[in-house]
Amino acid sequence: MEDLKSGKIIYAVIPMRIDPIVGEEWLVMFQHPLQLIAEDPDLTLHHHRVFAYMLSQMDGKNFIRISQSDIAKNLNIQRPHISAAIKLLVEKEIFIKGPKVGTSWTYVLNANYGYKGRLRDVPKERKRHLTLIEENKILEEIERE
Repeated sequence: MEDLKSGKIIYAVIPMRIDPIVGEEWLVMFQHPLQLIAEDPDLTLHHHRVFAYMLSQMDGKNFIRISQSDIAKNLNIQRPHISAAIKLLVEKEIFIKGPKVGTSWTYVLNANYGYKGRLRDVPKERKRHLTLIEENKILEEIERE
């Protein structure tokens, strides 16, 4: 779609849980961050597979709750490699570490990379995610002491 005032190409997504045409859930990814992920030499095929699998497990609030053992089993990758991949994806702030539920940590996709939900909520979620990242850094420093 083209913005009539600026002439720029814009994209619009109508948020729905299940798309009535294709019958599936969806999420929005932003192109520039995807380019950064693709060009990052630190991210190997394992990282990309874990990234894609975690996205496939994201709920309507952008939380991902799945054990590393389940990811390892479903991707046929050894658990230590899953752990290392998730750790790097969190360090690069692609995913944000959330609260622990049961024996597994939860993760949230950084809203600067993509979002599942109403598009008008993206600016608010981006600010909230920056706060979560800063809080996690403070907690990590405290744990190290």
